[in-house]
Amino acid sequence: MDIEKLIDEARKAQNEGRYKEAIEIYTSHLNNIDDELGKAKVLYHLSKLYLRVGEVYKAQNTITEAIALAKNKEDADILAKVYEGAIDVYSSVGNHDAVQRYFKLGLRYAEDAELETQFNFYNVVAIYLFDRGKIGVAGEYWKKCLNIAKNMGDNHLISIAYNNLGEVYRIRNELEKALRNYKESYEYSKKEYEYRTMAIALLNMGYIERERGELEQSEKYLRESVELYEKHKDDGTASACLGTYALVLADLKKYEDALNAAKKAVALAHKIGDRSAIGEATLYLGYVYEAKGDYKEAMRVYNDAHRVLEDIKNLVLLSECEMSMGRVLCKGNMKEAARFHLERAIKISGEIGEFCVTQKAKMLMSKC
Repeated sequence: MDIEKLIDEARKAQNEGRYKEAIEIYTSHLNNIDDELGKAKVLYHLSKLYLRVGEVYKAQNTITEAIALAKNKEDADILAKVYEGAIDVYSSVGNHDAVQRYFKLGLRYAEDAELETQFNFYNVVAIYLFDRGKIGVAGEYWKKCLNIAKNMGDNHLISIAYNNLGEVYRIRNELEKALRNYKESYEYSKKEYEYRTMAIALLNMGYIERERGELEQSEKYLRESVELYEKHKDDGTASACLGTYALVLADLKKYEDALNAAKKAVALAHKIGDRSAIGEATLYLGYVYEAKGDYKEAMRVYNDAHRVLEDIKNLVLLSECEMSMGRVLCKGNMKEAARFHLERAIKISGEIGEFCVTQKAKMLMSKC
């Protein structure tokens, strides 16, 4: 069986948002694959798809089987692949011990793997580090990813690297640099019409314009991002986009539209089973209730988000959640409780270099 032809066929379906069809392409051929190396590679791709559609248990079983097969072969590329896949799966459920174990194992093989495998390995590691608040280290890995992608001449991977570097600058409140990187990401992804990376870049451009107070421009970018996901019926990656769109709709006082978008974001996050996405979407739903003036419901929802984000140790979003809780309590004149959460926001954001939250929380503290 031609494994590469099989993977290309499944990737085509995946890139068009037909995830179930891509899964079927892989699963229908698994029993016909005799080559252990080829089967491990197919299982690696299959685990990614299971993770994408929220079937985390299947993703864990699949990547475990892939690792068992790959261990029989001294092939750096496939070993780096399966350990990267394991990092991706276990970071999504907050199993940090497993992530650390597979990172150490994968690092032995990454440098000797093919360039695309190197890119994927370092990118997944950087995403994990970023979510844990190790912003500087994540940025160094993403710079490495950008160099690899440029050496490959791969516009899609160049786009991903620019987008992720934009995240580093956003966290550091260097908004102009962040926006430049997001725009680079959009332009490279547009060359290949990679709708998913186009949509993510638009989402992040919209986020930055919101931070700059350019609400109309922000709404335009975010609406275009949502439209791309809806056009391709890509439920698996729409949650973050709809959540951020809800923020700017709330800022524009379009509260019902904002609530609908935020609630849909939460539902989709639960559907795909990504706890980080659940925490983020729930956090943004809390903001919509806060903007409406429903502080009691906002605090209830913020508490829901806080439990998830604290459990999975997503420090970037946790610092924002602490700040949001402090802001609501300050509005309700519960100053002592507000200071408690704002101090925690400042502490967490200071530790991870999230200067944007630090500045906002300190400003709120001065009002409490």
